[in-house]
Amino acid sequence: MSDPRPLHLHTVESLCADLISGRAVLVGTDNKSYSLTSESARSVLGWYFKNRAKWGGNVSASDMEAITDAAQKSPKKFPIRAARLKAQSGH
Repeated sequence: MSDPRPLHLHTVESLCADLISGRAVLVGTDNKSYSLTSESARSVLGWYFKNRAKWGGNVSASDMEAITDAAQKSPKKFPIRAARLKAQSGH
């Protein structure tokens, strides 16, 4: 697993990918590590990440069913992007 990345170095996409994948993020001025340890929480975030058009709207009954189904599945694992690995190695 990679070292946690500070929040300010993330985009919305990379932040979601790391949290859904179970990777930690460094937050605050003291760089405390934060992660989603619950697989169901990571899966629900994964559903929202996949369905970004739903972010600004109300949750419908069919959305609730889909979110409930998603919470019962294993979360997706996103690969660490090559640019991030390159930056971490100092190249």
